[in-house]
Amino acid sequence: MATPAGWKLSPDWIKNCDGNSVAQVEKAAINTDLKVCGSQALPDDFGSAQIDTLPGPLVLQILKVKNISAPTDNQKSDHAPRMLRVHMTDGHTKCYGVEMNPKINKLSVDTPPGTKIRFNAREIRVLNGRVRNPDVGAVRMLDDFTVFAFRTCARLECTCFG
Repeated sequence: MATPAGWKLSPDWIKNCDGNSVAQVEKAAINTDLKVCGSQALPDDFGSAQIDTLPGPLVLQILKVKNISAPTDNQKSDHAPRMLRVHMTDGHTKCYGVEMNPKINKLSVDTPPGTKIRFNAREIRVLNGRVRNPDVGAVRMLDDFTVFAFRTCARLECTCFG
Protein backbone atom coordinates (compact mmCIF):
# COMPACT_ATOMS: atom_id res chain seq x y z
CA MET A 1 0.00 0.00 0.00
CA ALA A 2 1.26 3.47 -0.85
CA THR A 3 0.29 6.45 1.28
CA PRO A 4 0.00 10.04 -0.01
CA ALA A 5 3.15 10.92 1.99
CA GLY A 6 5.24 8.38 0.05
CA TRP A 7 5.29 5.35 2.34
CA LYS A 8 5.25 2.03 0.44
CA LEU A 9 4.16 -0.42 3.11
CA SER A 10 3.52 -4.15 3.14
CA PRO A 11 -0.19 -5.04 3.34
CA ASP A 12 0.64 -7.82 5.84
CA TRP A 13 2.50 -5.38 8.11
CA ILE A 14 -0.36 -2.86 7.91
CA LYS A 15 -2.86 -5.58 8.84
CA ASN A 16 -0.85 -6.36 11.99
CA CYS A 17 -0.18 -2.69 12.80
CA ASP A 18 -1.96 -1.09 15.77
CA GLY A 19 -2.95 1.98 13.77
CA ASN A 20 -6.41 2.40 12.24
CA SER A 21 -5.75 5.58 10.28
CA VAL A 22 -3.10 6.37 7.66
CA ALA A 23 -1.49 8.83 10.10
CA GLN A 24 -1.24 6.15 12.82
CA VAL A 25 0.24 3.62 10.38
CA GLU A 26 2.82 6.17 9.18
CA LYS A 27 3.71 7.03 12.79
CA ALA A 28 4.35 3.34 13.51
CA ALA A 29 6.34 2.90 10.28
CA ILE A 30 8.72 5.78 11.02
CA ASN A 31 10.22 3.76 13.90
CA THR A 32 10.18 0.40 12.10
CA ASP A 33 12.84 -1.06 9.83
CA LEU A 34 11.67 -0.89 6.20
CA LYS A 35 12.92 -4.48 5.82
CA VAL A 36 10.06 -5.40 8.14
CA CYS A 37 7.28 -3.02 7.08
CA GLY A 38 8.18 -1.87 3.56
CA SER A 39 7.20 -3.11 0.16
CA GLN A 40 9.34 -2.58 -2.93
CA ALA A 41 9.26 1.10 -3.87
CA LEU A 42 12.26 1.56 -6.14
CA PRO A 43 11.87 0.59 -9.80
CA ASP A 44 13.22 -2.81 -10.88
CA ASP A 45 15.72 -1.19 -13.27
CA PHE A 46 16.91 1.32 -10.66
CA GLY A 47 20.48 0.01 -10.60
CA SER A 48 20.97 -0.23 -14.35
CA ALA A 49 21.83 3.44 -14.98
CA GLN A 50 22.33 6.79 -13.31
CA ILE A 51 18.98 8.08 -12.10
CA ASP A 52 18.46 11.81 -11.66
CA THR A 53 15.00 11.70 -10.10
CA LEU A 54 12.98 9.34 -7.96
CA PRO A 55 9.33 8.47 -8.44
CA GLY A 56 7.84 10.56 -5.67
CA PRO A 57 6.70 11.03 -3.13
CA LEU A 58 8.85 8.26 -1.71
CA VAL A 59 10.16 7.43 1.77
CA LEU A 60 13.47 5.57 2.04
CA GLN A 61 15.51 4.49 5.05
CA ILE A 62 19.06 5.74 5.61
CA LEU A 63 21.68 3.04 6.09
CA LYS A 64 24.78 5.22 6.26
CA VAL A 65 25.90 8.80 5.59
CA LYS A 66 29.49 9.56 4.65
CA ASN A 67 31.25 12.80 3.71
CA ILE A 68 33.08 11.60 0.61
CA SER A 69 35.21 14.76 0.44
CA ALA A 70 36.63 14.25 3.95
CA PRO A 71 39.14 11.66 5.17
CA THR A 72 37.54 8.48 6.51
CA ASP A 73 39.05 8.99 9.95
CA ASN A 74 37.88 12.64 10.15
CA GLN A 75 34.38 12.76 8.66
CA LYS A 76 33.57 16.01 10.48
CA SER A 77 36.56 17.86 9.06
CA ASP A 78 36.03 21.60 8.70
CA HIS A 79 38.75 21.72 6.05
CA ALA A 80 36.95 19.50 3.56
CA PRO A 81 33.86 20.74 1.73
CA ARG A 82 30.64 18.91 2.55
CA MET A 83 29.66 16.28 -0.03
CA LEU A 84 27.48 13.60 1.53
CA ARG A 85 26.85 10.17 0.04
CA VAL A 86 23.70 8.71 1.54
CA HIS A 87 23.20 4.95 1.40
CA MET A 88 19.47 4.15 1.48
CA THR A 89 16.98 1.32 1.09
CA ASP A 90 13.29 0.78 0.50
CA GLY A 91 13.67 -2.42 2.52
CA HIS A 92 14.33 -4.49 -0.61
CA THR A 93 16.67 -2.55 -2.90
CA LYS A 94 19.72 -0.58 -1.77
CA CYS A 95 20.90 2.57 -3.50
CA TYR A 96 22.84 5.72 -2.79
CA GLY A 97 22.48 9.39 -3.48
CA VAL A 98 24.94 12.27 -3.45
CA GLU A 99 23.83 15.49 -1.78
CA MET A 100 24.21 18.47 -4.09
CA ASN A 101 23.85 22.13 -3.12
CA PRO A 102 21.99 23.33 -1.15
CA LYS A 103 22.41 21.17 1.95
CA ILE A 104 19.58 18.91 3.12
CA ASN A 105 18.40 20.08 6.55
CA LYS A 106 18.94 17.59 9.41
CA LEU A 107 21.28 15.42 7.30
CA SER A 108 24.86 14.92 8.50
CA VAL A 109 27.45 12.20 9.03
CA ASP A 110 25.86 11.82 12.48
CA THR A 111 22.47 10.84 11.04
CA PRO A 112 21.93 7.33 12.45
CA PRO A 113 20.95 4.29 10.39
CA GLY A 114 17.19 3.79 10.42
CA THR A 115 16.35 7.46 9.93
CA LYS A 116 13.78 7.93 7.17
CA ILE A 117 14.09 10.42 4.30
CA ARG A 118 11.22 11.57 2.05
CA PHE A 119 11.69 12.54 -1.57
CA ASN A 120 9.08 14.43 -3.54
CA ALA A 121 9.08 16.76 -6.51
CA ARG A 122 10.01 19.93 -4.64
CA GLU A 123 11.95 18.86 -1.58
CA ILE A 124 13.90 16.22 0.27
CA ARG A 125 13.08 16.05 3.97
CA VAL A 126 14.75 14.05 6.74
CA LEU A 127 12.08 12.60 9.02
CA ASN A 128 12.73 12.18 12.73
CA GLY A 129 12.10 8.43 13.06
CA ARG A 130 14.61 5.90 14.31
CA VAL A 131 14.61 2.11 14.22
CA ARG A 132 14.55 1.06 17.87
CA ASN A 133 13.85 -2.67 17.75
CA PRO A 134 17.09 -4.34 18.91
CA ASP A 135 16.57 -7.28 16.56
CA VAL A 136 16.67 -5.06 13.47
CA GLY A 137 18.02 -1.85 14.99
CA ALA A 138 20.74 0.55 13.96
CA VAL A 139 23.67 -1.63 15.07
CA ARG A 140 22.37 -4.64 13.18
CA MET A 141 21.63 -2.54 10.08
CA LEU A 142 25.12 -1.08 10.12
CA ASP A 143 26.61 -4.58 10.48
CA ASP A 144 24.44 -5.83 7.61
CA PHE A 145 25.55 -2.87 5.52
CA THR A 146 29.25 -3.61 6.01
CA VAL A 147 28.92 -7.39 5.56
CA PHE A 148 26.69 -7.61 2.51
CA ALA A 149 27.62 -6.05 -0.82
CA PHE A 150 25.07 -3.99 -2.69
CA ARG A 151 23.22 -5.94 -5.32
CA THR A 152 21.94 -2.77 -6.85
CA CYS A 153 23.64 0.62 -6.75
CA ALA A 154 22.82 3.79 -8.62
CA ARG A 155 24.02 7.36 -8.37
CA LEU A 156 21.28 9.79 -7.50
CA GLU A 157 22.01 13.47 -7.77
CA CYS A 158 19.66 15.14 -5.34
CA THR A 159 19.15 18.50 -7.00
CA CYS A 160 15.79 19.70 -5.71
CA PHE A 161 15.50 20.74 -2.09
CA GLY A 162 13.14 22.67 0.14
